[in-house]
Amino acid sequence: ALKSLKDGLTQENFPLVVTEIIGVITVLSGALSFPPIRISTPGFLAIKGIVSIIAIVIIFIQTWIVKKDN
Repeated sequence: ALKSLKDGLTQENFPLVVTEIIGVITVLSGALSFPPIRISTPGFLAIKGIVSIIAIVIIFIQTWIVKKDN
């Protein structure tokens, strides 16, 4: 998806880019929650919660748009 940004951000590649960004943030958040590392400050937990809510909303919107187009 990042290769498709050569032509700029379009309606076709926007969902892919957003999904990749949310995925990277989620993987990083999961890695920092791994028991040997375990970051559990209130700020970090709040960011994880916000990212989770944003991810749920984005997944819902993308699923609704895909179903609507098909």
